[in-house]
Amino acid sequence: EGEQPAVEAPSAPVGQRQPGDGGDHADADGLRARQAEALAGDYIAKSPDGQTEVTLRLVASGRFWHAAHRTSQERCRVVSGALGSSPSGAAARRRQREQRVNVLKAYKAFDYEDDSDAGREVLEEYAGEYEQVSVWELTESLGTWRILDAAEVRPCSPSQGSADESADAVVALMCEHWSAKCSHPTAPPVLRPGPEGSAELDELVDGGRLVLCYALRRANASSLKLELQVQLHP
Repeated sequence: EGEQPAVEAPSAPVGQRQPGDGGDHADADGLRARQAEALAGDYIAKSPDGQTEVTLRLVASGRFWHAAHRTSQERCRVVSGALGSSPSGAAARRRQREQRVNVLKAYKAFDYEDDSDAGREVLEEYAGEYEQVSVWELTESLGTWRILDAAEVRPCSPSQGSADESADAVVALMCEHWSAKCSHPTAPPVLRPGPEGSAELDELVDGGRLVLCYALRRANASSLKLELQVQLHP
């Protein structure tokens, strides 16, 4: 869900013509263009912890850009390069071993009970030097959007009813391209899909089947908000 700075709301609910339109296609196209202008803009949402910001930009021409950016602090183990077999390298490795945290003792402070050789080996495997690292993820998508007529909006099943009539408009976004980037590929992903998820997204995008419906309604007197309509499909 995101909100947009103050814009002029559509002059009539989607799917209805104003008196005097006369059913003329030119008038209908003009009304749709005015509605698109009114709805165009940036819709921005932020997570409560402030780590993630999502922006959806609707362009009046019918294009959209969506981006989700996340930053966080993660604890990462420091991996040193090869120190070589020289006396100085051996001394450096010895110093590293001396400086490593005894992970087994740390876990014992939290009632870790596996004191077997296997348990010790597992914990010692993660011993080392750790530091806080700033990581970021960015996912982006591009595509087209359009305003749906009331007759076009169908529930996914008959029991779910029709579109919310309180919405100023219902729009459909069709994704044509997506990408995911990150600063540390080995860090645990939050926004980035795994290999199977990526393949599934590619299949949906290539087939023109990645389409999401959003209802736009007044958040307050000065802004609009978008709400994902998971029960609808165009």
